[in-house]
Amino acid sequence: MEAWLDPQADDAAALVDLVRAGVKDAAADWQVESVGREVGNVRNNGPELIRPVEPLF
Repeated sequence: MEAWLDPQADDAAALVDLVRAGVKDAAADWQVESVGREVGNVRNNGPELIRPVEPLF
């Protein structure tokens, strides 16, 4: 975190590597599921929106 926020940091590639490593660690236990099209509409809200659906492809 300190390296990312360092205003003197000038090695963009190294900073990108830091972000990639952090995301990989943070998302290590994530589970990705397909959800219904209703999720894309801000008018919809409810626990049924996170029910997995059959992937389209």
